[in-house]
Amino acid sequence: MSAYDRRQQLRQREMDEDALLKTIYGMQDVDMQTIAAHVRTYTLSDTEKAILERVENDHRSEPRLFMLMFALWLAPHLNLAEGALPRRFEPFQQALPNLCMDMLEGRVVSLQQFVRQAAAEYVMGPKDTT
Repeated sequence: MSAYDRRQQLRQREMDEDALLKTIYGMQDVDMQTIAAHVRTYTLSDTEKAILERVENDHRSEPRLFMLMFALWLAPHLNLAEGALPRRFEPFQQALPNLCMDMLEGRVVSLQQFVRQAAAEYVMGPKDTT
């Protein structure tokens, strides 16, 4: 068995144990219906409604993962992290507000950069800032 095959087996086992990791790796869809239904409970402008609909119908992973990350932070009651490994999710959940605020305050300027950074934080664990 090659090193690549062994790594693929390990990655598959990790995804079988962690539903959120499977979503981040693109092997499971983001629950956009639940997220979009929650967002629609707020008063949205026509532009915001159009953007939400576009993201909902878009099959690219970055906008969907972006919505997922903010939903994990702002709407934990949606249980979107159900099936996530606590040893990986709990530290990520603590780091998530700072990640999202970095995006909102302009320290992260692109959606792709935010998604890559958040995915890396989840997969590898939060950076040690001490």
